[in-house]
Amino acid sequence: MTVHWNADGNPGTSIVPRDASQVLPFTGGKTYDDVRPQVNEAYAQTFNPESPLGGLSMTVSQTTNLVNQAVTLDVTGLPGFDGVNAAGVYLQVFQCWGAPLDGKPDPAATNPDPRTCQTGVGTDRPIDSPDYRTINRDPLVKTGELADQQVMPFLTAAGVEAGAEEIDAHLNRATTNEIPRLVSSNADGTASRTFEVQTGIEAPDLACGLQPDAPSSQNCWLVAVPIISSVANRFGASNGWPSGLTPSLWAQRMQVRLGFQDVASGCEGGNSRILAAGSELATYAMSSWVPGLCGQAKIATGYTQLSDDQARRQLESGANDFIFTSQAASASTAAIYTPSAVAGTVIGLTIDYRPCGFYDGETVEHCGYPDRATAEAEWAKAGQPITDLRLNARLVAKLLTQTYQVDSPPGTDIGQKAPWAINGMKLELDPEFLALNPQLKYHVPYTRASALTRLETEGLKSDAAARLWAWILGDADGKSFLNGCPDADGITVNPWYSTRSYDGCQADAARLEVAAAAKRDATVTPTGFARDKAASYPPSASAYPQSLFAESTPVGSPDSPESYVGPATMVDLYPSYADQAATARVGFRSQPSRGSWCTNLDGGCFPSRWKPTVDLTATQGTRTTIVVTDSANAARYQLPTATLCDDAGTHCVGATSQSLQKAVDAFGQAAPGAVRTAPAVPDYAGGAYPLTNVVYAAAGTAKLTTTQAAAYAGMLDFITTTGQTPGQQTGQLKPGFAPLTATLSADAAASVAALRSFQPAATTKPAAATAAKPAAVTAGPVVPKTVAPPAASVAAPTTPSPASTAAPVAGGITPITEVGFPQFGLVGGLAAALGAGLFAPVLARRRKALDE
Repeated sequence: MTVHWNADGNPGTSIVPRDASQVLPFTGGKTYDDVRPQVNEAYAQTFNPESPLGGLSMTVSQTTNLVNQAVTLDVTGLPGFDGVNAAGVYLQVFQCWGAPLDGKPDPAATNPDPRTCQTGVGTDRPIDSPDYRTINRDPLVKTGELADQQVMPFLTAAGVEAGAEEIDAHLNRATTNEIPRLVSSNADGTASRTFEVQTGIEAPDLACGLQPDAPSSQNCWLVAVPIISSVANRFGASNGWPSGLTPSLWAQRMQVRLGFQDVASGCEGGNSRILAAGSELATYAMSSWVPGLCGQAKIATGYTQLSDDQARRQLESGANDFIFTSQAASASTAAIYTPSAVAGTVIGLTIDYRPCGFYDGETVEHCGYPDRATAEAEWAKAGQPITDLRLNARLVAKLLTQTYQVDSPPGTDIGQKAPWAINGMKLELDPEFLALNPQLKYHVPYTRASALTRLETEGLKSDAAARLWAWILGDADGKSFLNGCPDADGITVNPWYSTRSYDGCQADAARLEVAAAAKRDATVTPTGFARDKAASYPPSASAYPQSLFAESTPVGSPDSPESYVGPATMVDLYPSYADQAATARVGFRSQPSRGSWCTNLDGGCFPSRWKPTVDLTATQGTRTTIVVTDSANAARYQLPTATLCDDAGTHCVGATSQSLQKAVDAFGQAAPGAVRTAPAVPDYAGGAYPLTNVVYAAAGTAKLTTTQAAAYAGMLDFITTTGQTPGQQTGQLKPGFAPLTATLSADAAASVAALRSFQPAATTKPAAATAAKPAAVTAGPVVPKTVAPPAASVAAPTTPSPASTAAPVAGGITPITEVGFPQFGLVGGLAAALGAGLFAPVLARRRKALDE
């Protein structure tokens, strides 16, 4: 949808009149014509079609059927910088829930109420302060209902109004999705940014997306207020930060109505009611298929995300006879497998280009530019997201093994415990990376110590992670690196992540082991750490294991808990996330979790202690985050993804619908109703993406009834036909998935036919009564428990059943149950994990202390 500042051609809900018919809220009936003439004139001259840039307009890539995701804002007619870092003209962009009616959201509202907008705490501003919602410097306020207010109050969807003293309980920099300054750095006035739309899960006070038995709204609003500093700053707080909620500036807004999927909905009259469970790779697809199955096939379905291993164990034990997985269960488990979705494990990135000389003031000569024209061409790209990053298996292995700089935050002595780990290395400084990415030769790494030294990863043990490790171990350079062999520049794996076999460099094994042993000997390891136990791959107990080779010195004595500060471990430094949806959102927001030292002296904690924190969302130009996620969630948050290259760097392949399908075409043959397997050697030259996964629905047949089989066949018939049409509408295949290939479609049709004709094996005696299973077809609705993730979005999602009245079955979210600490053994490893707080980011965050 495209909207124009002058409202010509705008849809009805996006018309903001620039005349007396626009009545301004909380001004005692004042209108657009009552705004100071010099303000209205400046805006008209700058943004009308007759302006030098042809008028201000904004296109929003998607406005209906929204979930928590990213949308693209393409802006034209926005004058650029009036200096290197100070934008004279920019947009403030934010989300509002609408307008109240009898204490609840009004579904018929035609304009948003400025009190309902999540803005004023964005990270471009120096501090959290309600001053950034200042309105009392606008003369129009003095005649209205808020004449005695300094700031615009915030009104929640539940009807709670928060004034200046209470706003920080509802709005904070760690969770806001606002863009405080959307600027154009282009002479033609164009700009493009992604914007996160938030549902009632991420922003409960906005409550976007209908929820049962709670104030909520199917429609919310995206508002963009242009700011012309020369006339707008007079309305701001004393430091010159005007608020788009000020009536005279609110009068200049553009607005777009947003339609959200229901957070939970009913499916009355469904002919079948099914609860499925399993792979995270199917979760996002289910958010479209579940309502589609209800509306188009009259099948009520729910989906509960589990770890892949747990889902297969349930199938094998008979606890669940309908799961989604990308690997087959044990050979002794009889099941019919139906291919349902194709996705890829990807490396998502949010990295802003930082050309030498633009931010740091270095000279053209110092930066190595051949001439001034080259420098200016690079500077023109400053702050733009890098979208053409290339990686190979060995570089990914480095990012997963703490081979680069290990963080040692102030207040800890981790750096003293493992001095060799404070090596100053980052991905962008690695010669192997620079050889693979010559287009980044002038890029200057961000100065933050932990920037681009590791991948943000999930804690859920998943087939997606297994696919990544299989790719690394199937690559000669990647595998030999994990074995302790150096790359061409002498970089070796962190010795605590090495298998110590030196397979691939046996001639140098003795020398390399001496050097690795010296680093291990220089490490002060925790008590109970098995120093002599080497790492092994693929990891068996967790998706991405972390070695606890160093920890900070505890403060005080456990006998005095009021003053005792336990040791900070590597898990505290680098918490993991619940699943790949969470890592994708972290990547999009460039908001990784990090450990920090929290003391009473800085006002943070009493008593002083170690705590996990959530970084503030990084501002454009400083974003530097790289994550492991999947292609669907990367598309959901519009994350650029790395292309993956062979060892020579000759052939590189990104995750596209075409490359995923090409990879599937090379999967091995399988018997009818069985699982096809990926080839051992990727076909980079043929354009096949090496980390492709096929998700199968697995229906266990040991206790399957004809009624259940028919219900599963109906569900899968929809998913594998209608549900393979790419699009954003309910029931369609979400972006980031590839449609089933002709071969997989034929496999699916055969499996559906097998389910439709299924007949249980004859039995000689009645089966013993058993408890109801999650996948059973029942007379009434069967639903998983819906669990809302915390604001930091680290909880695993559950797609709720369209029926919502029955008691929960099979729980909701299953947390990770195994921890990869091989050096401690099972008992010691579990204790270490609990002590380190591994479960904090995945469950309820052990210490609950978040920087806000």
